Amino acid sequence: MAADPEGVEDVESIAQRLVDEDVAEDELDSALDYAEISDVLLTVGVKGTIDDIDTVLACLSSLEPRQASVLLMRYGLDGGEPKRQAEVGARLGVSSSQVSRIERAALEHLGDTVAGQLLSDVMVRMESV
Repeated sequence: MAADPEGVEDVESIAQRLVDEDVAEDELDSALDYAEISDVLLTVGVKGTIDDIDTVLACLSSLEPRQASVLLMRYGLDGGEPKRQAEVGARLGVSSSQVSRIERAALEHLGDTVAGQLLSDVMVRMESV
């Protein structure tokens, strides 16, 4: 897919920026908190464009594989419907309380990195459409 003329980064450059940049938490002016990141992921999973989904997937690349898997399933970013914690737990062979802890850690990590800013940008774009 071609780059958006309005300056939307492609997935590869976003992922590389997430790997290269080590931004301190206090430097992220509009970093999202746990609930806001949940809202962004759910909104993108339900009605996001390909570009929005690509940006979110690039952000998830900064997570541990199990954390990314949990978020993909919980928020419908895997192409399916959002799943309950118990459903995700059954697929991963863990309890729903473990899914909850993994999910919270992943969302907190995203909020503490440059990924939080990228997710904030996705939400702003989606609200302006």
